[in-house]
Amino acid sequence: MPSLPIHVQLFVANKEQPPEITSILRANRSKLLRFLKDFTTVEKDDKKFEADKATVISEILALAEKQ
Repeated sequence: MPSLPIHVQLFVANKEQPPEITSILRANRSKLLRFLKDFTTVEKDDKKFEADKATVISEILALAEKQ
């Protein structure tokens, strides 16, 4: 399951996503951020996972600024 942030990262960071997708991500921003904040791996010291998760969170926060 640790690969989830990588898949979400690729989806969220896609610069060529249709406006409908961006709109959905913005509309669900707080739910996504809450989910990611609580999402963890079995291994507590997985630095790569935490770095990927931080990137996804940054991308989601940046969507709000691009409105």
